[in-house]
Amino acid sequence: MPKITKEKCDKIWAIYQGNLSYTTTAKELGVDRRTVKRCIERKGAEPPRIEQESAAHKEASTRETRAKAFRMFKQGKKLEDIAIALKLDCKEAIAYQGEWLSITNRQRILDVYSEIGGEELGKFLELYRGLKARGTNPEQLLRP
Repeated sequence: MPKITKEKCDKIWAIYQGNLSYTTTAKELGVDRRTVKRCIERKGAEPPRIEQESAAHKEASTRETRAKAFRMFKQGKKLEDIAIALKLDCKEAIAYQGEWLSITNRQRILDVYSEIGGEELGKFLELYRGLKARGTNPEQLLRP
């Protein structure tokens, strides 16, 4: 078993302080998880509780899932397809969609839909398509 240098151990300790996860620290430095554990123990620190490491892992997993969902939204995938592909429950899928809409400023469309209601949506779309077919741009609509 190779000896761990003090410099390497100090580097492991510094990264470990930022994430409190043996696994994440090991991946970041490209070392074995047991090496990280030995360095932390050598520093005299208490090993993290299982709950802390589990929480850190869950948070990282959530960030990865959110990023995957956003990529799929960007590709134009449907909400139900994303939920199935990422194995999300309904609330999670809707929450990710809400975040995506907020990020991309598409929430305004939902607000307009809420304001005009489902019955009036057909008229609104007809007006929009008519303006688009005539080549009308938003600036022309603002002028009296």
